[in-house]
Amino acid sequence: MLELCTVECTQSYLCTLKAFPTYTNLVVATSAYTRIGKNTKRRDDFEKYLEKQLRDPEFREEYEKLEPLYALIKMEIKLRNKRRLSQKELAERMGTSQSAIARFERGNVNPTLDFAARLAKALNAKLAVGFK
Repeated sequence: MLELCTVECTQSYLCTLKAFPTYTNLVVATSAYTRIGKNTKRRDDFEKYLEKQLRDPEFREEYEKLEPLYALIKMEIKLRNKRRLSQKELAERMGTSQSAIARFERGNVNPTLDFAARLAKALNAKLAVGFK
């Protein structure tokens, strides 16, 4: 079953979220959420939509597989903003390109442990890796 939902993510950007369990569509869904920001109505609309989709066991399974990646992205964006760094400035500290940071923040890449370690160092943070 294919179901479409359009959520306005920013003033000039519309995200179309497809409600079926594939990695790409989950990336779009989660990326859309990170772009919503502090607009409560937009976030509520997205959260209601996501809640409905998470009732599908296949969708939930794929979504849960992506949680660690998006937790890392969320922490990186929060620290980068707290330290008032642009993507370009962070990239320079890491010895990479701004586009590499943008791809990471969009969830378009699966970062290596080395990338995460360089990211932590560039943000003056400690990287904690473990199993629960």
